[in-house]
Amino acid sequence: MTFLSARGRLAQVWERAIVRISLIQVIVAAAVLFGADAIYDRLGATLLGGVFDELAHVSTALLCLNLLPTRWRRPILLPALIASVLMDADHIPQYLFQAYFLTVGTPRPYPHSLLTLLICLTFAAASVRHGRIWLGISVGVALHFLRDMAEGSGTGIALFWPLSDRGYAYPHAVYLALMGAVTLVNLVLVERRASGRVHGRSVAPGGAEMRTSFQPENVSSACPSPAVGLAPHGDAVPARGGPV
Repeated sequence: MTFLSARGRLAQVWERAIVRISLIQVIVAAAVLFGADAIYDRLGATLLGGVFDELAHVSTALLCLNLLPTRWRRPILLPALIASVLMDADHIPQYLFQAYFLTVGTPRPYPHSLLTLLICLTFAAASVRHGRIWLGISVGVALHFLRDMAEGSGTGIALFWPLSDRGYAYPHAVYLALMGAVTLVNLVLVERRASGRVHGRSVAPGGAEMRTSFQPENVSSACPSPAVGLAPHGDAVPARGGPV
């Protein structure tokens, strides 16, 4: 198998498994989200708890991103999912080395602030070649903050660091209700997309909808002209009013 063929197959698997998720996949993602969230709530900020927290983060990002049209979602999905998890890399000094130099006076490490999001958006606007990648990273960071601000500790995020160390948060129940609503909307959208494909509508590589159903106007070219009929023994007979 050549590198190009392997890459093509991998792209097909990614498209079917992640970009165009099915009804079952939405249900599984929601189950992972709410299950991992409940387990993390019990374990708290431990190493094992962090694993379930990241599962909840990536499930949150996947369900929220699936609300976007496919042509918008496809180019930013992978960097967004990666960023939604790697955003917590700034916790490594704290958990592995008991080093708190990134969290002095703030609920979470300093990169957990709008300054990080602003930097990513600046790169997205300035980069011609990698603008979509940076846009995806920005979306992933924002969705990471969405969950972090509602986690059980209630300490939130110092959004306006370095201007302020104050943490901003909202109730965890609101986050759960929001993600429940997102899941329901996903179920409706996935069903509509599947119904559209069944009724002859598909999505072109660029995301535009195209018709693939049978076109009635093609019937005329496949049928004989009504001016000529067939006699019982297969001989052609002229139409009524024609020359004999």
